[in-house]
Amino acid sequence: MRRNLVLLVGAVALIGSATRARAGAYGETEQVEESPRAASAAAMHYEEENDYARVGPYLGVGGNYAIQNFDNHGPGNVGNSSGFHVRAGYRVHPNVAIEALYDHFLEFDNDGQARRLGNTHTTDHYDGWQATLNVKGYILTGRWQPYVLAGVGYIDINGHNVVDRSGPGNDLVTRFGLGMDACITEHIAMGPEVAYVLPFGDANNMDLITVALGLRYKF
Repeated sequence: MRRNLVLLVGAVALIGSATRARAGAYGETEQVEESPRAASAAAMHYEEENDYARVGPYLGVGGNYAIQNFDNHGPGNVGNSSGFHVRAGYRVHPNVAIEALYDHFLEFDNDGQARRLGNTHTTDHYDGWQATLNVKGYILTGRWQPYVLAGVGYIDINGHNVVDRSGPGNDLVTRFGLGMDACITEHIAMGPEVAYVLPFGDANNMDLITVALGLRYKF
């Protein structure tokens, strides 16, 4: 009888060990089932935090360097001009934005010998501004966003102490080029932009190439 009692106690202990092992196995399976859900939620959260091409408004400022391509018939050589720009736009689609842009050109120097003024040395210059409405098409929508652009607007170039044939004027203008938005965060981006400015009418001989570098804040 004592032998049967020992066998009974051993059987009970064996059943208890198997029950605990089975419960532990269930617990591990339950943890494995939770892990994919947690990883999926973390991935979705990461994607939301890095939506660099989301729809919405943005503002930007920066510096310009305008390379003149004037059809200049006056005395001297016309130089290039530094300047600045301000932009406000709206990303209507991850690949499309509409943007209003203001460019200011500080001074195109015209320093040379003025033959029509009796060989007198003169220092003449131009300055001006332009305002355009542009459409930008983004090729990529990740952290690096190259784009092409085209726009139309108004340009006003003023001449100071230049002969009439140098051709300052104001009229309609078209603008086309390419650029890059390098996204530092989902809100802040910076990058270069190069555009050819083609005026018409009274300013049709005042072509420009603008090279810009700016910061943009996306709301």
